[in-house]
Amino acid sequence: MIYMRVYRVILLKSATNVPRVELLEMGPSIDFKVDRTKLASDDLFKAACRKPKALMAKRRKNMNEDVFGNQLARIHIGKQNTDAIQTR
Repeated sequence: MIYMRVYRVILLKSATNVPRVELLEMGPSIDFKVDRTKLASDDLFKAACRKPKALMAKRRKNMNEDVFGNQLARIHIGKQNTDAIQTR
């Protein structure tokens, strides 16, 4: 059984520094009961738990999105040879 209860916390004065705490039950109170405990066959259980590859997003490295929806990316470039640049 799973019990779901909602309580209100009431802080009352006490003789010490720490207030006395009482819980007052309020709101919905629900009792859940597990009826089915029989597992499915192995192949049916495996098929039910399978996730299609289309739903699994591929991780994109070095890419972020800011709050406005613009994509920000980091590009890695090797060292450039400035001696080979043709200038006049």
